[in-house]
Amino acid sequence: MGKKILKKMVVFVVAAALIISSGACVFAGTSSQVGVTKSVTSSQVFSKRSCTVKWAKVTNAIKYNVYVNGVLKKKGVKGTSCTITGIKAGTCYKITVKALAKNGKTLGKASTTKASTTNMRWMKYTYIRSVKRGSKKATVTWARAKKATGYQILYSKDGKTWKTKYVKGGTKNKVTIYKLTKGKWYFKIRPVRNGYLGCRSGAKTATVK
Repeated sequence: MGKKILKKMVVFVVAAALIISSGACVFAGTSSQVGVTKSVTSSQVFSKRSCTVKWAKVTNAIKYNVYVNGVLKKKGVKGTSCTITGIKAGTCYKITVKALAKNGKTLGKASTTKASTTNMRWMKYTYIRSVKRGSKKATVTWARAKKATGYQILYSKDGKTWKTKYVKGGTKNKVTIYKLTKGKWYFKIRPVRNGYLGCRSGAKTATVK
């Protein structure tokens, strides 16, 4: 009786091992999917008009195809990043990545679409000349930047979380910001050229009444 029970136990363990092994193989097969695109970062140079795309590595993938707004933009990319050129500032792009096997066929599923708005930098800067405080308001004056088409004013109560105000016109150099609470405020500025953002200035403080 003991031998029969022992024999049944051995058969059960072997069967269980086969099931687990089979399941592991299936799991490995379904794990070869493109990861979500990690980041889309814009170039820091005005003339390049490009952005860098990065994604998660896929097991057994040889190359990758990168699609921008559903159109194949980069074919057979080796590695897990590439540079997309010919993009425009202030424009939303939807990027998808597909992994390719040795035979050239798609491996697993495509990545989740990554939507990104590019805010390309324009390597120009300006600075705040003065901040005139008032009752729940502040008037900011700055130096004009050559070839700027506007300015972005940044202001914050804690120096960490910033609000923005956009001023159209490169020849303007003053704006009043209203609805400010009493206390110390931080102000920064950067020039803008046709949607391209310039460098931020250093912070200037003022205590609003």
